[in-house]
Amino acid sequence: MKEIKTIDNGQVDRLLLFIARWFGPGRGKMLNCRNYCMTLFMLDAGLRVGELVKLRQGDIYYAGVCVEQLTIRAEISKTKAERGVPMSPRLASACSDMYNVVWPQSMDRIHHYAFYNRDPHVHIAVRQVERIIKEAGQNIGVEWLTPHVLRHTFATRVLKKSNIRVAQQLLGHKSITSTQIYTHPDQDDRANAIKAISEENLTKNSQQT
Repeated sequence: MKEIKTIDNGQVDRLLLFIARWFGPGRGKMLNCRNYCMTLFMLDAGLRVGELVKLRQGDIYYAGVCVEQLTIRAEISKTKAERGVPMSPRLASACSDMYNVVWPQSMDRIHHYAFYNRDPHVHIAVRQVERIIKEAGQNIGVEWLTPHVLRHTFATRVLKKSNIRVAQQLLGHKSITSTQIYTHPDQDDRANAIKAISEENLTKNSQQT
């Protein structure tokens, strides 16, 4: 089985730090806020890029309050099945920034797209999100970074903390076979295995001396 690509915790931290500070003040602040939030929706909620771009503000904020669980509507889901994903604290915080900094005040805002360029009635293009993530990856030394790598990273992290059925539901897979590709050992697993062996050897040596 071909090993999927993910990024480790250090690369995640560098990515988020870069995206949060990418552009200067003024409109740059709004772009940083938007791009940071989009990145977290893939890293912390595992959204496919095609689902991400079709999110509406009303999916994220309702009656002036950020939702505790994001509902990926059936009409935007790749599998045409609705699913729910709890919002992580840092994702909820990023959405709060979108609400206060980026989204224009409007009675119709719940129908506006969450991520757009200048017109909230027109969502950002998938290819633009791909370009943003690729360029950010190049700036932190991860040349192969894509939105799907972020989703892979989310899936792998979920499986380290939970079970394959939970991962299947969060990712919106119809078949558990699709989720099984994330059960592979990754670079962190291999590094942790060597670290554990090394620590065991040190303990044995200290006991023998």
